[in-house]
Amino acid sequence: MKKYLVVLGLMLVLFIVGCTAGQPAVPANEPTPAPEPTVVPEPTPVPEVPQAMTGEIQVLGKQGFDQTEVKIKAGDSVMFVNNDPSELSGNKDVMLIVSTASGKNLASELVAYHDSFEYMFSESGSYKVLSVTSGTTVDVVVE
Repeated sequence: MKKYLVVLGLMLVLFIVGCTAGQPAVPANEPTPAPEPTVVPEPTPVPEVPQAMTGEIQVLGKQGFDQTEVKIKAGDSVMFVNNDPSELSGNKDVMLIVSTASGKNLASELVAYHDSFEYMFSESGSYKVLSVTSGTTVDVVVE
């Protein structure tokens, strides 16, 4: 049995020596070198894409519009809000007609009191918007 213990002891010593044989010894007095800092490149700024603007015009029933002219850029929208102050007039709903110099017309649906109609002006030019209810107009100049 002593033979087995001696053989087992030798195998244990060889195993421990074999596990540590490939690792370099680190001196106790030398500090480990600090890793080099990683350089992170600055992000490339993304240019802002201009958003379409929305102007707002109040439709004031028989009084017409709150503006006589509005200037916008091509691709911008104008929101026409029905704020007829004469609630008791019975003419709360309005219809708007957008017309261009080329003679193209676009009629809105009936716009109820406090509702709105939005139109995007995609081409430059001068437009007239007619309130069928009051017979008044507003000029929209698209640059």
